[in-house]
Amino acid sequence: MLKIQFLQDKLDRMYKMAKKGEKVAMIYLFTVMYADDIKKLNIVSSDIVSGTSLSASYSAEISKALRLSYYVKVSEKTETSIQYEHHTVETLGKILNYMYFNAEKNDNTMAIRLFGIRYAKNILNDKLSVSKIVDIANIQKSYVVEISKGINLSQYVIFKKEADINLDFANVLDNIKKPISKTRFQKLQETGIMAEQYFIDNYNKIDIFKGGDIEDARLFGDGYDFQVSLTQNIYLAEVKGIQENSGLFRLTNNEYNKAIEYKNDYIVTLVLNLKSKPRFLTIDNPIKNLIFEKRVYKQKETTEYHLKSKIS
Repeated sequence: MLKIQFLQDKLDRMYKMAKKGEKVAMIYLFTVMYADDIKKLNIVSSDIVSGTSLSASYSAEISKALRLSYYVKVSEKTETSIQYEHHTVETLGKILNYMYFNAEKNDNTMAIRLFGIRYAKNILNDKLSVSKIVDIANIQKSYVVEISKGINLSQYVIFKKEADINLDFANVLDNIKKPISKTRFQKLQETGIMAEQYFIDNYNKIDIFKGGDIEDARLFGDGYDFQVSLTQNIYLAEVKGIQENSGLFRLTNNEYNKAIEYKNDYIVTLVLNLKSKPRFLTIDNPIKNLIFEKRVYKQKETTEYHLKSKIS
């Protein structure tokens, strides 16, 4: 087994000798080459970087590359993991969208790098625009850089056969051809519907709502899902579903403003552990009792087609 000093020296040399524009690719290549040794030594990425001339921020790249190493390996000159495929910009955009929105938690960037590695030949040989692919995928423009990093890395690594099978790219293509695909957005919608139905069936088990009359307000889009009326009070219930026993949720701008307006009468009702044994957790006055981070998303230009004359 190699020593940490060897790994530090090797990383330092590979980084310094990298071609222009390939320094990050060399960090990834180093990590893929020595992933097994790094895992056996049980060292964190910052320990490796600390003994080199690299910026400490590059430890994050090593951490990402370690996860990537489960899917790729260093290539030999004569081997290739996949046949060269021809896909249009539109198809690649849909594939990228599917890979990004179906990635495991915190692995979205890795999914983009994997996309760059997997479809590098298609993009380079057919001279396709990465920027257009990202636009069609409906993800942040900054991810053009991450795809480019994956393309650069494709010179040195290939997919492991078992990883290529496990990632099931054939199924990805099948799914993007369906009118309704299992994107993460759809999964979130399904989780929300499950949670709302569970609330409808069981809200009387929650002390604050017990004995109340429930009214469905979901179609009104007024910043809450249900109104629960009791003799002494009326509560607004915003229901959020979480598949695991813990997790995060977000409030829309409308929901946030409604929570500010109604304070203690606005109850965020979480349905936790949806996938096995659901349980409720209620939070009144969520703006006061929780900490939210504001995020602003710029929407794409929307095109609509309006009738020029009335139908009679």
